[in-house]
Order: sequence, then structure tokens, then C-alpha cells
Amino acid sequence: MGWGSRGVLGGLMVVAMVATGCGGGNSTETSPKPTKAQFIRRANVICETRKTERDAAQVMASGGQSNSAAEVLLRAEKLTRTLILPSLESEQRELEGLPVPEGDEAQIAEIWDASAQLIREIDEGGPKAVFTSDAKLTYSQKAARYGLTSECRI
Repeated sequence: MGWGSRGVLGGLMVVAMVATGCGGGNSTETSPKPTKAQFIRRANVICETRKTERDAAQVMASGGQSNSAAEVLLRAEKLTRTLILPSLESEQRELEGLPVPEGDEAQIAEIWDASAQLIREIDEGGPKAVFTSDAKLTYSQKAARYGLTSECRI
């Protein structure tokens, strides 16, 4: 690829990053704080996308395979490590990147802290923690109280 092609490609990447909001600063002067409804809408889109990704992988992982207990546990562990955790971590980073409505910073920080605790518990406890973690309930309750949809409640 010559320099001309790289320049075009680089220019397209910059346009894409600007269009999607990547690479911007945290200045509140150029980007006003969203309303709570705008924040919830943006967060729900992120959660819905990541949840769809996790659901599709779970369906693919379970299709057409033997169902002995050992094999199910092995697939669950692999799915947790290769898809669920990375997806939750990406979701967390994307959500934390959203500008927070004025006055809601403490409440949102509590939700993100609960999400981070859940991710730690799943990382330490494996697939069982997806279903048994106390942090899951805490995170889900805090997210629901704020108004986030079920996609944001793991």
C-alpha cells in the first residue's frame, strides 16, 4: 500500500472515529451532559448489543454437541472465559465511556462499581458465578432502579 492509500485509509479512520465519538476529550464545554433519558437510551443500546452477542454465542456453543455433565461444564467454562467475560468487560468499558447526566454521577458510579464486582466474581468463580453471584443481584437492582432495561441486567 502506498502513502496515498494510507493517507486515504487514515483519513477514513479519523472520520469514523469522530463520527462515533472516539478519541474525543472529556471537555464538558464542547459536549453538554446528556439528559437521563439520553443516557439510558445510549446505555441500553450498548447493553443490548453485548447481550445479543453473548446469547448468540451460547446458542452456538450448545448446538449439536454431547451433553455429558463433564462436557457441559467444560463448554460453560470455555464460553465464560472466551466470550462472556470479554463481552462484559467491553460492555463495562463502553458504558463507563458514556457522559453521565448532571447530578447522577454518584448513582452511576455505584452501578459501574457493582458491574465491576460482578465481573471480578465471574472471573474468579467461573460459570457458576454467572448464576450465583450476589454482585449480579446488586448490579441488576441498581441498574433497574436507574431505569436501564433488562439487557443491562446480566
